[in-house]
Amino acid sequence: MIGLIALDSLIYSARIVVRKNYIFKYLSPIGHMFYGNLCTFLFLGIWYMVQPKTIMSEKDYQGIKKMGIKFFIIQVFAFLNYLLFLNLINKNEISYLVPLNQLFVILFSSGIGILFLNEKITTMKIIGIVLGSISIYMINY
Repeated sequence: MIGLIALDSLIYSARIVVRKNYIFKYLSPIGHMFYGNLCTFLFLGIWYMVQPKTIMSEKDYQGIKKMGIKFFIIQVFAFLNYLLFLNLINKNEISYLVPLNQLFVILFSSGIGILFLNEKITTMKIIGIVLGSISIYMINY
């Protein structure tokens, strides 16, 4: 699993660099979102032709029906979050932005997991979070 997480992180990092150094030379963050989503719909259409049950399953229909407007509100926040992140990438150094962003992801995810999801935190996890936070803080200075 660590290898897949590392691969995902590598792809994520490479995409940020490509956006900053290439895509944002030609497109605004909004343009990138719009045309990127058009590509996503194209890819989903192709995927639908191969695996139709994975795109529009009964579970999905029932889930959307059950969540109703809450799902739409969540998507509004996701849209705004993505727009904010693209603008941050566009206007900041990646070597500063990404580690600092990840520090806050670690802190907020840990806190939310403990407070709202009743996840257990061990002493080793606390030490890891503190050391990770210190290392990311040090990278930025």
